[in-house]
Amino acid sequence: MKASTIVLGALSAFTVSAVNVQINATTKGLNNEGGTFQIINAPLYTLNHYGGLEVTALELVQGQSISPASVECRMYKDADGLTPGSQPFSGSTKALIATNTVTIGSINCIAIEPITA
Repeated sequence: MKASTIVLGALSAFTVSAVNVQINATTKGLNNEGGTFQIINAPLYTLNHYGGLEVTALELVQGQSISPASVECRMYKDADGLTPGSQPFSGSTKALIATNTVTIGSINCIAIEPITA
């Protein structure tokens, strides 16, 4: 019973603090070769949807109340977050998705280190 209370308390703290990260979405081209970029926001512990945005790479660039190095995200091919579309990526590891654009189904980000707001 205590373990479930601790987990619920921790999740509540994340929700209340409204922690977000910004992701640089490369929408064509890799390694700045003719690429276009779009910053998208991703609240932690939320399955985020981006209206069919097509990307070739994703990279964490900034966090609100948290360092990008303390966050891990994953892109999914589907809106329900069931079929992985990328390896996990963080502030130190870019997700290179494909040489041709791929549609984001959803992205989920989690804290891998404690949030110190």
